[in-house]
Amino acid sequence: MFVLSNPNNDNHLNLLLLIYSIKKLFNLHPLLNLNYDNRKIEISFYDATPWQKALQLSDVLQLLNIFLFLNPQNSNSCFYSRFPIQPYTFYMKGLIFSVKRYSIHDGPGIRVTFFMKGCPLNCMWCHNPEGISPFPENVIRSDKVGEREFSNSEEVGKYYSVENILEVLEKERVFINQSKGGVTFSGGEPMLQFEFLLEALKACKENGYHTAVDTSGYSSTENYKSIIPVTDLFLFDIKHLDEARHIELTGVSNIGILDNYRLLLESRKDIMVRVPVIPGFNDDPDHLKKLKQFLLSTKTESLKKINLLSFHKIGSSKYKRFNIPYRMGNVEPPAKGKIQDLKEFFLEVGVKVKIGG
Repeated sequence: MFVLSNPNNDNHLNLLLLIYSIKKLFNLHPLLNLNYDNRKIEISFYDATPWQKALQLSDVLQLLNIFLFLNPQNSNSCFYSRFPIQPYTFYMKGLIFSVKRYSIHDGPGIRVTFFMKGCPLNCMWCHNPEGISPFPENVIRSDKVGEREFSNSEEVGKYYSVENILEVLEKERVFINQSKGGVTFSGGEPMLQFEFLLEALKACKENGYHTAVDTSGYSSTENYKSIIPVTDLFLFDIKHLDEARHIELTGVSNIGILDNYRLLLESRKDIMVRVPVIPGFNDDPDHLKKLKQFLLSTKTESLKKINLLSFHKIGSSKYKRFNIPYRMGNVEPPAKGKIQDLKEFFLEVGVKVKIGG
């Protein structure tokens, strides 16, 4: 998300039309969030179609800079008379729906986890439905005390600058350093806000923090190549190996996801594979056998651990608040004995296996 300061109503509206025209011209996904007030304009770009992306956000900004900062030879030209040169400032921001301090399940040590809003997947068992939409949302939260019920409007999603991220981390630096922890970017899918994620990772590394990205693997290969140098650990979800079944369960293909997993395995960066265990969806013996063989056949020194994430219903109440149908009402969590058996089963891959995050 970018903020254009020094507002002028007519000029900014023209600029918004220009940006939208560029998006349409290059066949970008028509997902544009515009917030306008008397102080600034906020323009959000979302890469929601990673396999068909035609133009990088950096290209859009380069075009804007050309229009804004190059003085035309003919100041009376029709185009430049409609887009007069004025000083603009660009600030990159990311949309965060939750910040979890003292996190111990999203990488080594004590960490701060930033949950970034927006996800291109639509997993049937998602326990963070508030992270699906790439836009800020207002929901009504009801709390009952005795016989009285209180309702409050709650905004889900707040814009953070990279400086805001560093300010949060600085307050927790003592605990992070003593525990050899760091910062984790989760979601939603953090790669959906790739440009902001990249800048945040760079800043965190420059300030000495161990960095981790919790990802579904659904983004372009170029995006992953860009963040590899500034990411110490990848928490990588593998939900199902069969493409048709993966589309049925999540709404997207897994071909690019598995390609990105192989890419990260060759990066020499640490990887923890996260396997959601969903009864009746991906826990059948045939699939589990294929998954173990896949992890064995692709294993490199980068693979450090397998996390088995048991299905639960803790987040089911969120669906009502966000007016989203809950599709897992008849599914029960797996028995503890089965999860323990799966732990022994995946130990044959030759890496540590942990139940939970």
